[in-house]
Amino acid sequence: MLTIGLGDMPAYDDADRALVEAALAALPAGKGLFTYADVRDSFGISRATVVRKLRGGLVPGIRFVGSRVLEDGPVRRFTREQVRYLLLAARHRFVSSAGASAE
Repeated sequence: MLTIGLGDMPAYDDADRALVEAALAALPAGKGLFTYADVRDSFGISRATVVRKLRGGLVPGIRFVGSRVLEDGPVRRFTREQVRYLLLAARHRFVSSAGASAE
């Protein structure tokens, strides 16, 4: 079994980090755990996109057996730290594909 750690995360630029921090700061301070629906409702990121980012190893704390992502239980809940990296990964992909299509 392999668990993805913070050291496994890609480097993101400061501008992306600042945007993600602002998005997280806009949430209620007491909100600590997020379901797929919370991520969709708060940030507009679909469950399919979340799953792709999990499978890509872009969210810390996710456990793998081989190439299979292990479920945490009947309902997956993400911490604020995991949501931070999920947002960074989603933003990075969006910026990359927008830049590619503009050329």
